[in-house]
Amino acid sequence: MREGYPDDQTLLDAEFRLRLGLHVVDGIVCFRDLYDLTDWDPACPDAQQAELANGYYEVTLCSSTPPSGVLGDGQVILVYLQRVAAMLDLARQGVPTLVGS
Repeated sequence: MREGYPDDQTLLDAEFRLRLGLHVVDGIVCFRDLYDLTDWDPACPDAQQAELANGYYEVTLCSSTPPSGVLGDGQVILVYLQRVAAMLDLARQGVPTLVGS
């Protein structure tokens, strides 16, 4: 995770980009894989948690297809967090996808 926003070159180099709004409560954010839904456990593994100050964040995700050509196969996703004063006016509601439409 990185603070702030990606630089212009990082955005240009990324095949996939997504900007989200995040509201942090209780100082913990859990990063879950969509496949976690197939065998759901409400307890978030420690390795998938990050501590953040409570508040609102603008999250920018940047990624590209990994060298194998298989999405998700060791794919690197850069996560940028910028704290903001209020929740963003979101274009969509629901579970976002980084790849596809």
